[in-house]
Amino acid sequence: MKSKSAFTLIELLIVIAILGVASTFVVFNFRGYQERARDAKRRTELSQYQNLLEVYATSHSNRYIDTSGSSVQAISQCSALGGSSCTDDPDSSKHYMYQSSNGGGRYVLWAQLDIDDEYYVLCSDGIIKTMPSSWSGPSSGNCP
Repeated sequence: MKSKSAFTLIELLIVIAILGVASTFVVFNFRGYQERARDAKRRTELSQYQNLLEVYATSHSNRYIDTSGSSVQAISQCSALGGSSCTDDPDSSKHYMYQSSNGGGRYVLWAQLDIDDEYYVLCSDGIIKTMPSSWSGPSSGNCP
């Protein structure tokens, strides 16, 4: 008599359960990597807006585009800044924001991050900071 070697139904169910648990961990970790990647993209793109603003100010008597303390989407200032392919937030429900005051003497750029819904803030005076999710935006173009 030949002896057959095969897996039992119980062994197969255990393997399937282990693979299911392992795939759950992979999916949740992948989501975290996507959020961190989008946040890194936001930081990079805001720095590009900052560079465009500095170039603009160099040719406009050290003045930035004036929004009189109103918050506007940064992409709406793209053509005035001389940008040819400005981008907006990777999440279509969020936008990169810009506010200036003092006749264009100072500005604040910011974006809402995915991780902890914090805000990444760049200011004309070189300050870069992260604000909590409860932050309601800058006041009259002043850096928080």
